Amino acid sequence: MAKGSLLGHIGCPTCGAQMRVTEDKNGEPFGFCDHGCAQQLRIGGNAARVAAFRKRYPWAAGGQAAPAAASTPAPAPATKPAPTPAPQPAKRPALADALASFGFSKS
Repeated sequence: MAKGSLLGHIGCPTCGAQMRVTEDKNGEPFGFCDHGCAQQLRIGGNAARVAAFRKRYPWAAGGQAAPAAASTPAPAPATKPAPTPAPQPAKRPALADALASFGFSKS
């Protein structure tokens, strides 16, 4: 592939928009977000990191037609658990509370 050719798109880790993935001068994947945040994602420089990226995104290995946009799965809508009522303290007579605060106990 030619240097700088578009390989595909991934989700931007900063803003969530689609980040374009091209090849850098060494032929390794490089991401750049055109959607306001201008996030750059350098994948090259470490053979293990490049291999892991190409394993996760096979279209980044080159030689294949790039997908229009590699969509990331939409997160499932969060469901709120049913509210549980707070435990109610046992009701005691006010006189017993007042006597207990002064050290008197009911015998």
